[in-house]
Amino acid sequence: MFFVAGKIGMLLRDANSGISPIWPATGIALAGLLLWGYRLWPAIFVGACLIDVTSHAFNHAAGALGIIHTLGIAGGDTLEALLGAWLVNRFANGVDAFLRVSDVFRFTIFAGVLGSAVSATVGVGTKLAGGFLVKQTFGTAWLSWWMGDMVGAIVVAPLILVWKANPSVHFAPKRALEAAGLLLSLLLVSAVNFSNVLDFGTHRYSLAFLYIPLLVWAALRFESRGVVTFVSIICCLAINGTWHGIGAFAIADENSSLLMLQTFICVATLTALVLAAAVAERKSAEEKFRRLSVELERRVGERTAQLEGINKELEAFCYSVSHDLRAPLRTIRGFSEVLLEQYLPHLDARGQDFLRRTCDAGVQMDKLIEDLLKLSRVTRGEIEHRRINLSAIANDIAGQLARSEPKRHVEFAIAPEVSANGDERLLRLVLDNLLRNAWKFTGKQPHPRIEFGRQNGESSPFFVRDNGVGFDMAYAGKLFGVFQRLHSSAEFGGSGVGLAIVQRVVNRHGGRVWADAKTDSGATFYFTLPSAEPV
Repeated sequence: MFFVAGKIGMLLRDANSGISPIWPATGIALAGLLLWGYRLWPAIFVGACLIDVTSHAFNHAAGALGIIHTLGIAGGDTLEALLGAWLVNRFANGVDAFLRVSDVFRFTIFAGVLGSAVSATVGVGTKLAGGFLVKQTFGTAWLSWWMGDMVGAIVVAPLILVWKANPSVHFAPKRALEAAGLLLSLLLVSAVNFSNVLDFGTHRYSLAFLYIPLLVWAALRFESRGVVTFVSIICCLAINGTWHGIGAFAIADENSSLLMLQTFICVATLTALVLAAAVAERKSAEEKFRRLSVELERRVGERTAQLEGINKELEAFCYSVSHDLRAPLRTIRGFSEVLLEQYLPHLDARGQDFLRRTCDAGVQMDKLIEDLLKLSRVTRGEIEHRRINLSAIANDIAGQLARSEPKRHVEFAIAPEVSANGDERLLRLVLDNLLRNAWKFTGKQPHPRIEFGRQNGESSPFFVRDNGVGFDMAYAGKLFGVFQRLHSSAEFGGSGVGLAIVQRVVNRHGGRVWADAKTDSGATFYFTLPSAEPV
């Protein structure tokens, strides 16, 4: 294939310099090394030698210079292919260079620009050194050689690599009809640009821009395979028309015409390949997202099943706690209280103290179990949102606290008409725990005061404030943990569960809770209820 492609390229060579402006053999050599490895370089070298020997009659007459000419040209072609393949493998993802936009640009730079420059430099330099090229034409010859090899690298190599990666074609009838429509459109535009179908007389109209929407169509609908196929068709028709002096690129002289044609082919191909790579990247990202979504759904299903099992176990545990564990506890408490009532005179002071401690421990244990059950309940069940008057709930709890200890005189400052949207049962637990905490920790104050309200209207957090003993903010991180206490049970009773309940209820409503306090200067607990904002 390399030899045949070289012979085809030689059909377009310049009679004076022997340089072909279109060299498809470069793309075949580059694709071969990328697909089957660098071990094919001898075949490229031999093929390049045969192309040169069979194409230049003056080389045979030149004797040693002819041999040097052939070896130099073949060496440049081989070095070009080896360097381009190595750079593409190293920096442009090898044979998969057309799946990402960045790799397409790297392929163009390394294989098209740098690799072709090596062959052009070695080849033109060999011709100049052997006397087959005059010094004045060096620049023009080098540019023509470089552009010709670049066309082969950018057009022919992608065509081979893309179709080799995915050779099968399975088009649905609608897609096959669409491909036929695109091909027909390309042929029509090519006929307008590179034939005499439309006679414009002596005028030349540059209508090559008509290819742009067709290349976009090919890239979006047929991706890289469609792009390289249709670009190859355009190239063949453009080369044929320009070579015969027909079309937008057939200008003053043959070299200028071919240079314009080379530029058009390179720019059109690069643009289409970049767009096709962008489409491939998008589809790859969509496919990756789809796989991740499926995996996420699977994991969510597994976690949901696990949580359902855990919830069932938790329900069974709560049932066991509320029935099986509390039953013997009630028995212990009942007999201990009977002993205190009926047999207290028969016990000495130490025995009476032990018995009272047993009763107190039973009461504390019962309260702890009740709090744990409350904590487990707030994490289960659906939240029923409705408009709730928090001020009314706070006043009700304040009344209960006042009745529980009628000898205490506590000043309550409850803001009127503070309301929110949320679950009434759960939010009552929040206020009950916060107000009872405030009641408890103001027990040693001569003039206790407890406040409830909202700082600055509807958008601000709720708060419960007291002027009790407060706490050191260095330990604030422990406040909302289960069984975490900042004061000893001897000073203030409690189970250490209340604030954990508060945090879980607020979290279930989508809010957060925090505290601000100073030792012996009271404490303020704030909480937000985003789902409780007015509709």
